[in-house]
Amino acid sequence: MKQNRIIIAIIAAAAALPAAAEVDIDYSATIAAGVADGGLAPYHIATMEGGRFTSGGMTLLGLEAHHSMSDSTRWAWGAGVEVWGGYNRKASYGHYDGSTGLMTVNWQRPAALWLQQAYVTGRYRGMTLTIGQRERRPVTVGRNSSGDLTRSGNSRPLPGAGLRFKDFLDVPLTRGWVQALMELSFNRSTDASWIENHYVGRGGFVTTGYWLSYKSLYLRSKPSQPVVVTLGLQTNCQFGGTKTSYDLQGNVTGVEKMESDFKTFLKSVVPGGESGTTNPDKFCVGNHVGSVDVAVDWHIGQTGKTLRAYLQNPFEDGSSLGKMNGWDGLWGLEYRAGEHDAVSNIVVEYLDLTNQSGPMHWAPADNPGTKVPNQATGADDYYNNHAYNGYHTAGLSIGSPMVSSPLWNRDGYMQYRDNLLRGVHVAVEGELTREWRYRAVYSHRKAWGTPFVPRVTGVTADCFLLEATYVPRRMPRLAVRARLGIDRGTLVGNNVGGLVTATYTGNFSF
Repeated sequence: MKQNRIIIAIIAAAAALPAAAEVDIDYSATIAAGVADGGLAPYHIATMEGGRFTSGGMTLLGLEAHHSMSDSTRWAWGAGVEVWGGYNRKASYGHYDGSTGLMTVNWQRPAALWLQQAYVTGRYRGMTLTIGQRERRPVTVGRNSSGDLTRSGNSRPLPGAGLRFKDFLDVPLTRGWVQALMELSFNRSTDASWIENHYVGRGGFVTTGYWLSYKSLYLRSKPSQPVVVTLGLQTNCQFGGTKTSYDLQGNVTGVEKMESDFKTFLKSVVPGGESGTTNPDKFCVGNHVGSVDVAVDWHIGQTGKTLRAYLQNPFEDGSSLGKMNGWDGLWGLEYRAGEHDAVSNIVVEYLDLTNQSGPMHWAPADNPGTKVPNQATGADDYYNNHAYNGYHTAGLSIGSPMVSSPLWNRDGYMQYRDNLLRGVHVAVEGELTREWRYRAVYSHRKAWGTPFVPRVTGVTADCFLLEATYVPRRMPRLAVRARLGIDRGTLVGNNVGGLVTATYTGNFSF
């Protein structure tokens, strides 16, 4: 029903847009078939795909159509829709049966039909307004990255509305030497049924019906120069919603409805502490997750090749925002060449999340009557929060998937279990001939639980992906892609699987 309301709103918004003499539509149709040892697809097949291919066995059809905005006029509009449907194999999760006091098998699968994207967007000069659910690409990292720490594209996009610059725009009085990119959007969670269906049924809590407010500001030096520097800050805030707590027998012990009035919407824009607070008089509300991003591009002569070095520093509160979290962050190098080069892209990344601003958190304000006046702002517990079931949508991390998402918690635990983590990620992509492209990805991770529930010994994961894409010379609109994924280790389990997709693209005008 929610998706029906979204579609109706999009149609109404489209009807209000000015008519155009001619409209170009880009469309595509994709058939996907996959199989794996386990109930879930291998890590590198399931992640960084917007939640499309998570099942260990699937036969799907995806249909997509988009009208892109023109850059040649002051006013412009665009729209898009993407729908997927078909068969997904079930995966087993643990569930507590309160009537018998025993654990049972809870079989779950993705929906047989879902709306991936549906949006309309309008632009006046450099400012755009988008209504609906639309995928966005990160600014700092590329598509072969292990994932942006704040908004990676790993999970499905959420419905909402947002304002942003169409691209980097010149800052007045700088003569193009400084450019800016800004965004502010509000989105509504749609994973209430997923959380309730996958939750183990006892202990902890579930929070549904919450909002997210995303804010970002990036500044970039003149892009035509040999060296280009980009500095940015982005943050996403979970706020509002209803938190229901349970005891170990599965009984409801409390229901807390968190504020989502207009004042709360305004306060959610300002990042800070007070995670999960329900007091409207507090300066900040909600669970803030963000990163400070730095990137330096070196354009190698006149070759068209670029080398980028970047760092994303994660933060959950003021301590990590002030870089009190040591070497924590995503440290990366990326080489970009021409699309038809034998090696067109190389990515090497190191992810460290083990410092978390120290091993403990103590705030006297949270403990009235305490005789310990000192404060320790560590144990940041990245992506977890005491009022929300982690920073994810339908089990997939909104940020980096390297922090194993709740989708892989087969016992029905609804938060992140292993965010004390170090990892290495390497990806290589290129073109062998005009008909054949390849991509190879390897990720290694070792995790030690969380600051509050650490592991005595670490768990590891080694994940591989080999991908080949064939575009027939006589049918350039058709692309056939085959992927082989292999997982080994104790973090996400051992798994082998494959996915084959065939995509036909086209264009028409009316």
